[in-house]
Amino acid sequence: MDDNSTGTAPYQQDTMIWSSSANYHPTRPLTLSGCYAGKYTEYDADGLVSDNTRTLSMVAVYTISANAGMSVYKQVLTGMNKQMT
Repeated sequence: MDDNSTGTAPYQQDTMIWSSSANYHPTRPLTLSGCYAGKYTEYDADGLVSDNTRTLSMVAVYTISANAGMSVYKQVLTGMNKQMT
């Protein structure tokens, strides 16, 4: 399928976007944050259905002093495309 054209075939696209985030401070110098977000898109044209993209991110920040800190960041992105037969 050409990404720039759907041809003469009818198509339908439905999309839902959502996200959720949280912060946690177990001790004063330590901050833990996380975010989970996703986009569900169902695009049906010429037998291609695209759906379910998700991302999960996490960060840990440790404050050493007023001018210095350390952080660790991790992000995971998943998605899939299905070709209908």
